[in-house]
Amino acid sequence: MRLCIVRSLAAAVTAATIVSCGSSETSAPTAPNQPVAPKPIVPTPSTPAILGIYDRLTPSVIVGTSRYVLYQDSSFALEYNTGGASYRYPGRFTRADSLVRFTFTVPVTAEPWVADAILKGDVLAVQYNTLMVLSDCENGEYLREP
Repeated sequence: MRLCIVRSLAAAVTAATIVSCGSSETSAPTAPNQPVAPKPIVPTPSTPAILGIYDRLTPSVIVGTSRYVLYQDSSFALEYNTGGASYRYPGRFTRADSLVRFTFTVPVTAEPWVADAILKGDVLAVQYNTLMVLSDCENGEYLREP
């Protein structure tokens, strides 16, 4: 019986030693999980208020519609809708009385894309620079939406 007690005691000591020493594969005890603070929501820039929308009034050889959308922050977009595809050419504009200058944001080119316009009541008469005319932009008139 004494042999049984000694073997049991030896087995218990061995087991305790293995558990307390651990192996190189076990990791140290970790702290309880701490709640993670949620990431702050980053506000997305809102679209600026629309100053006016001008739809193409004069005929065009380009199939579909085109229009200028002017925003109160002096940004704009020339938008084409050809039925199967839409194109948007953004930029900035300046205005002095009835004269409007559109400077387009396009990939770097030797010459900037610029259009000058005259605002006559609800009609915007646009004339493109040479580079834009060579890129299939057509001079024309655009009527302000009511």
